[in-house]
Amino acid sequence: TLLNLMGGLIKPNSGQVWLHGPHGPAVYDLYLQGQVAYLPQTIALWPGTLRDNLQPPQHPVSDKQLIEVCQTVGLMSLINTHTEGLSMTLDESISGVSLGQRQLIGLARLFLLKPVVWLLDEPLAHLSFAVRTKVAQALAQLIKADQTLICVGEHSALVSMSYRMVVMNSGRMILDGPATLVSQEWEAHKRRIEEASLRFI
Repeated sequence: TLLNLMGGLIKPNSGQVWLHGPHGPAVYDLYLQGQVAYLPQTIALWPGTLRDNLQPPQHPVSDKQLIEVCQTVGLMSLINTHTEGLSMTLDESISGVSLGQRQLIGLARLFLLKPVVWLLDEPLAHLSFAVRTKVAQALAQLIKADQTLICVGEHSALVSMSYRMVVMNSGRMILDGPATLVSQEWEAHKRRIEEASLRFI
């Protein structure tokens, strides 16, 4: 819900969503322009080739650039298993493409789009440890000082590349501050809950 609000995909019942201050441009307009990009937990595939599913609609790129990005995010395992390569046919069904590969397709789309604001919902879900590390390193290198990366997730690789961490519960913010400190507080909080549960049992 928070990422949808930040991306301008839904409107708040009250209050305002600000980007670059209260008088900044409308978030939804920036979303349509490709300056704000959202990676949901469930990646949609549309009928066509892998190339079609990767190409940024605003500025199509060459096959060489597509391959470079696929190498960066770890998508070459999918490409190398099909003789058609980027011309392999995809559809809305999940057959032939794993959840992790769908996740990588979604990430590759954003790597090609290069938005100003990245909104990622569990970007490392369904990925092996090696691929998670590869993706996290690529994100850390790709995000520039004038860009913003907002991730939902608890993976240590996300925490290590963040300077601010927010913990929410039932729609309310319960912790907020430097990522390393909040992560420690959150882990201690979870341990206290687990210990209390064991005492109750």
